[in-house]
Amino acid sequence: MSDEKYNVILIGGSPMSGKSTLASSLASLLSFPCIPTDDLGTMAQAMVTKETHPEFFYKSDDESFETYYSQTEPEVLFDDIYNFHMKLWPGVHNVIKAHANWSGPAIVEGYSLYPEQVNGLKEDKLKAFWLICEPEVFAKRFEARNENSFFNNKKMRENFILRSQLHNNFISEQAIKYNMKTIEVRISDDSSSIYEKAKLLLNL
Repeated sequence: MSDEKYNVILIGGSPMSGKSTLASSLASLLSFPCIPTDDLGTMAQAMVTKETHPEFFYKSDDESFETYYSQTEPEVLFDDIYNFHMKLWPGVHNVIKAHANWSGPAIVEGYSLYPEQVNGLKEDKLKAFWLICEPEVFAKRFEARNENSFFNNKKMRENFILRSQLHNNFISEQAIKYNMKTIEVRISDDSSSIYEKAKLLLNL
């Protein structure tokens, strides 16, 4: 199935909101490639240095992820990733522009997409929305995905979830401010129900 209403669909949301699963399903439906902004961030980190882009290296080289997440306050975790995302935005923006104008349609998804930045885009045939979750969703999704195999430290898990909730609240406030589209994700929702909500929003 193809769709000519949109050249680019942007899907934002916090970690564990279901955006990657949704993006993959919509990409399959529309025969669009799916571009995670996490991949763009990984590529960018390999091309810069701590001296030129300190925001890209918020965790020290000798610090494990367990130490970073368990010993850093959630508010600082959020600030670190937000600053990284703001520095990454010009690259993400260029990818969006390329697909909107000449490189072919695409779905771009990731938690580095913020309503404030997307609100300033002028590209035609672009649709953006965010998954906004009930607070309890993150802990439920975390356990369901068996992330404990990596996040085996209780404090690490708690701080990761709290950071997701802070991010979720932040993008929710921005979406309201800029009158951007959102999909409410309730604790009772599964991937299928979120998919149906997205198809309705996109008129698919």
